[in-house]
Amino acid sequence: MKKYLLPLSFLLMTPGAALAADGENALNGADTAYVAIAALLVLIMTPALGFFYGGLVRRKNTINTIMMPMICLAIFTVQWFLYGYSLSFGPDVGGIIGNLDCAFFKKVGMAAEQEYSETLPHILFP
Repeated sequence: MKKYLLPLSFLLMTPGAALAADGENALNGADTAYVAIAALLVLIMTPALGFFYGGLVRRKNTINTIMMPMICLAIFTVQWFLYGYSLSFGPDVGGIIGNLDCAFFKKVGMAAEQEYSETLPHILFP
């Protein structure tokens, strides 16, 4: 039982760390925890989909079917970090798409971005 206390305490203290990072913004710990847990569930769901479809194919295709969503998850994570976030949430160009000012999460931090949410850290918003 004691070996699970450290990871559990870390998960419970994560919203508190977001609140302590910036005292002037009114970050909400419950909002932060909810969005973080939702993002974690989506992250877990992607490989689980591979295992689900892996059970529906023949034995010789199982590894390939399981690895395809995991490889896609890795590629999409790198693309989101490099330029996807900036094109989605960066300053807009003609009201259609964002520019590359936030590429590599350059201007993204623990402070709340008033344009998107007043109670969530900017890094956790999407």
